[in-house]
Amino acid sequence: EEDAAVEAQTAGGTTGDEQKEEAMTFHPEDIGDRQGDERRDRVAEANASANPPIILDLCGGTGAWSRPYTEAGYDVQLITLPAHDVCTYQPPENVYGILAAPPCTMFSIARRTAKTPPDFEDGMKPVIGCLRIIWQCRVNGSLKWWALENPRGLLRQFLGKPPLTFQPFWYGDPWTKATDLWGYYQLPRKHITQLAENHQWESFK
Repeated sequence: EEDAAVEAQTAGGTTGDEQKEEAMTFHPEDIGDRQGDERRDRVAEANASANPPIILDLCGGTGAWSRPYTEAGYDVQLITLPAHDVCTYQPPENVYGILAAPPCTMFSIARRTAKTPPDFEDGMKPVIGCLRIIWQCRVNGSLKWWALENPRGLLRQFLGKPPLTFQPFWYGDPWTKATDLWGYYQLPRKHITQLAENHQWESFK
């Protein structure tokens, strides 16, 4: 999996509808790498002196996932409700990278106990919106990488098995939440964080 030729966790498994309150740990280009401080400084210096690459953070809530890119000097554009709807949003030219975290509500395994069945048609609308933006930016020729995340669940039935399913503690956060990641991205190096002895594991396969 370390050799996958494909560039982004969710922070502790947070999703678009959970507003990304926690810090994201899985980032393309090793921006989130704890050992990448010097590299980030070089990127920030280069970006400050030119037109910085554009990163779109789709359904990004508070923008926690994309924050390291902002700090590194990228032009991060947060595309999230209520200001922007991915279903109608038209991306700018020259988008360099895309992070996408569509709401997981209708795909959550936790809905097994819900009184009403999942509305997949409604749940797929933002997913399709994110993919449309990704496709459009790639067709324009500028997109270098993209990543779409969701907690492991029923979205697999629509997008297939992702190239990576990971746990937050693999990349520095002391908790577990199996997270699927689709896209075209480069895997950062793992930095395993020790979990508490009394940590209760979720089912993870």
